[in-house]
Amino acid sequence: MTLSGAVRIIGLYFIDFWRVCLSKLGSVFLSVIFDALNSAAMIFMCIYIYY
Repeated sequence: MTLSGAVRIIGLYFIDFWRVCLSKLGSVFLSVIFDALNSAAMIFMCIYIYY
């Protein structure tokens, strides 16, 4: 196991870890945005109906 090999393996694990974290964060972020848009649409519909 050379130093460059160890660095490459650590780098691959690090990239994989970040990709998993970012995909999880991205899906959470998208669901939060979707919920916000959904509730905003409901509020606008209520305002539109009542006024």
